[in-house]
Amino acid sequence: MIAFWVVVVGVVVGAVSRLFPAQAEPDARAVLDARLAAGDIDVETYREVREELAAGTDAGRRAPT
Repeated sequence: MIAFWVVVVGVVVGAVSRLFPAQAEPDARAVLDARLAAGDIDVETYREVREELAAGTDAGRRAPT
């Protein structure tokens, strides 16, 4: 009887996870594009940050310890 309920719960969890899959986090460039489109940043700031991203600098992140 317990095995039956374990299977039922497993099937329900599997079905829910397929119906509502996890969304991938957007990359930095997509976030930057969205902020420009929303008017959160101006074009000059957009260009500066885009160049930093293209150069591979991570000014906002600390090195892992």
